Amino acid sequence: MPGVAAVIADMTATTFCDSPPITMLVRAHRRATANNAELRLVTRSRAILHALAIATVDYSLAVYPSLAAALMPRPAPQDESQPASTPTPWHRRGINRHLGTLPPERQVQRR
Repeated sequence: MPGVAAVIADMTATTFCDSPPITMLVRAHRRATANNAELRLVTRSRAILHALAIATVDYSLAVYPSLAAALMPRPAPQDESQPASTPTPWHRRGINRHLGTLPPERQVQRR
């Protein structure tokens, strides 16, 4: 959708997350990215964060601890030579195998 900068998935009431919902989140992330938007996931559930980590998508999805944090707008760029800063996601650490490559510290050295 034109003008949409973020899509928020509020999972604060979710207590269980297995493969199908994680696959849906990955698809939503890809679709949002293809449309110049960002998928923002809201959860503090250790079970959800653990499921995302097991699926190795915790490195790709912007995860926020509260809806208020996820709703913070992205600041407008002040200068074209400097990238716009975005709110730092609570749980974001890099890219994963589903959506790109692992950060160097997580890559497995193959012989």
